[in-house]
Amino acid sequence: MEIAGFTLVAYELARIQRREFGEPEFLQRLRGRLRRLLRRPVTHTAEAEAALAGGGTLRAEGIARRGPGETLDDRVEALEENLGRLESEIDRREARLAQDIEEVRQSLSEMRAELDRERREREEDRKTSLRASVTLQAWGTALFVVGAILSILGNTVNC
Repeated sequence: MEIAGFTLVAYELARIQRREFGEPEFLQRLRGRLRRLLRRPVTHTAEAEAALAGGGTLRAEGIARRGPGETLDDRVEALEENLGRLESEIDRREARLAQDIEEVRQSLSEMRAELDRERREREEDRKTSLRASVTLQAWGTALFVVGAILSILGNTVNC
C-alpha cells in the first residue's frame, strides 16, 4: 500500500509539474541526444505556392492621364482634367481604405472573441485536470498512510 500510494502521488506530481512548468531541461537534452543517435536520414521536399499573409487580395491599378497640349489653354485644361482624376482617385482610395480598416477591425474583434473563448476552455480543462490530480494525490496519500500504519503495526506485533 505504501508503494502504491507513493507511486500514485509521485506520478501525479510529476504530471502536473510537467504540464505547468514544461519538461525539465535535462530530459529535453537527453531526448535530443537519443534522437540524434537513433535518427534516420531525412529527405526534405519543398513546394512553393503564392499567397498573401492574412489571406488578403492583391490589387493593381493604373491611372490614365491626359498629356500636355500644344497651347497654354490645352495644357491648363489637361492639368485640370488630370487634377480632377487624381482627386477622384484619392477619394476612391480613401473609401477603400476606410472599408479595409473596418474589415480588419471586425476580423480582430472576431479573433479576440475566439481567443477569449479558447482561453476560457483551456482554463476549465486545467481546473478539471487539477481537481482530478488532487483526488488522485489524496488517494495516494491515504494509501501511503494506511500502508505505513499497517507496516508499523506488523513490525510491533512481530517483536
